[in-house]
Amino acid sequence: MARKHPFSLGIAHLSVILSALCWPLVGQAQIERQHDAHVHGQATGTLAMDETRWELTLALPGFNVVGFEHPPRTPEQSALLSDALDYFNQQPWLGFNPESGCRITDTDVQSMGFEDPQDNHQHHHDHGSDHDGHARMEIKVSGECDRMDALTRLSMKLFDAFPNNEQVMIAVLTTTRAMTVTLTPQASSIVFN
Repeated sequence: MARKHPFSLGIAHLSVILSALCWPLVGQAQIERQHDAHVHGQATGTLAMDETRWELTLALPGFNVVGFEHPPRTPEQSALLSDALDYFNQQPWLGFNPESGCRITDTDVQSMGFEDPQDNHQHHHDHGSDHDGHARMEIKVSGECDRMDALTRLSMKLFDAFPNNEQVMIAVLTTTRAMTVTLTPQASSIVFN
């Protein structure tokens, strides 16, 4: 069993700290969203890392992923939503430089606000949906790295697969630093120097 450094922060502590640090960013985004009816193309996320583990969360407006923010109204929209859920669950969109030995251990993908309010079989997924009818996807991915010190790049294939994504702001917290990274189609990786 590996010994933890007595001053190291666990991933749970980092997640709490990251939430506190990101609250002003998230709160401001929510205020702007209420006044602007939110900005299509923009998404937010957090990445917390300790010596061996990491956790990534993303909140993507439905428009960014499937082009609509309501329950599917056609078979084509149902297929788009199903394909998007499969894409995030199969994890081809997240990559690490091989030297780090990083891997995904758990994925949780929630679609919120896409359920038909008349369908009582799916109401349990809708508890976090916006009251203004704007559906979204929330993705939580966690994993481990054999050599976190060798992690130089975490790439996300979100822009080619979902062209409505224009910008994803990721708040990053490690045991040694905090930073915010803005991903775009031209710069779709978090780079650790």
